[in-house]
Amino acid sequence: MRKLSFLVLLILTILFFEACQQQKPILPKADFSTENQEVIVNQVTQFKNLSQRAVAYRWDFGDGVVSEDFEPQHVYQDSGEYVVTLTAKSPDHSTVIVQAITVLP
Repeated sequence: MRKLSFLVLLILTILFFEACQQQKPILPKADFSTENQEVIVNQVTQFKNLSQRAVAYRWDFGDGVVSEDFEPQHVYQDSGEYVVTLTAKSPDHSTVIVQAITVLP
């Protein structure tokens, strides 16, 4: 009887650890595109969200303006080089992607 109890306990322990290892976190993948990497001052720029496995988003357009829209539009007021940052969030994790955009006068 002791051998059977030990064997059952061993099997349950193995199953428990196997189940724990299979539950890997689901990581979001941040990704986006724009039609143009160069735009003109006061031109509307549409951002296409290509992220996967995310439930929330935070865009930083590099000029002090942020958005939590899924696919925002943005208008740059001044010429220059800007770094656009998209953070894609899942309940437990987040990932970030950055891309440069040039705004011409």
